[in-house]
Amino acid sequence: MAKDSKVCMVQRRLGHKTSGVPESGSYNVCLSANQVKTLFGKKNIGGNAGCGTFACVWPRDDGKIVKITKDRDDIEGLMAAKGMGRVVAAHKLYELPGAGTDRKTGKTIDLYAAVVEKLEPLKRVQRKAMAKPLEEARLIMLKRAQAHQGSHKDFTTSSDVKDKIVAKACPRKGSQQKWCPGFIREFADLFTGLFQRGIAWQDAHTGNIGLDKNGKWKALDLGYSGTQRRTEIPALNGPKK
Repeated sequence: MAKDSKVCMVQRRLGHKTSGVPESGSYNVCLSANQVKTLFGKKNIGGNAGCGTFACVWPRDDGKIVKITKDRDDIEGLMAAKGMGRVVAAHKLYELPGAGTDRKTGKTIDLYAAVVEKLEPLKRVQRKAMAKPLEEARLIMLKRAQAHQGSHKDFTTSSDVKDKIVAKACPRKGSQQKWCPGFIREFADLFTGLFQRGIAWQDAHTGNIGLDKNGKWKALDLGYSGTQRRTEIPALNGPKK
């Protein structure tokens, strides 16, 4: 093992406790020079661009984003959703052996890193406008998924069903009337496609949607996806306890 693999070149405190989420809580991250260079292409990663319950993200110089997380579901979802046009493109996915420590218990925890395309968060006015229609559609689609009989691949969403979701989720007056039907139909199509791959996107909300360089909205976090897929994730070795 390389000598620098036992040295923390970057140390950070990530994560926080969220009510109703038992797995949440803060943790320490210790990255070796090898991990930092592979993930970021440089020695100094700078400040993060945003953090959530389980993860933080950092910008790279090439326009991509590095996410470090303890949410295995999010990584599994990205793997299963590879190639889907409405999901953030994942370029590299890694397991980070020995890099995480739970701050409360002191125990080593599993951490993962993803190098993904850069998405811009929705603006406040966009989040406000999209929140209620998205939540309504999410609940309807989850209910349909739960009631579905047969394999995931058999799950479909007909035009009639999408019309009913639009009628329930989208206001009949105001500016939302113009864009809401298209957005809700696209969400229903995405949810259907994800479910057919074994992913129930339970955590769909406006904070987990971003815009790519062409202004196209995409899912940027598939955590709480319920995916049963368990695949090998390449290990990016670093510090050992």
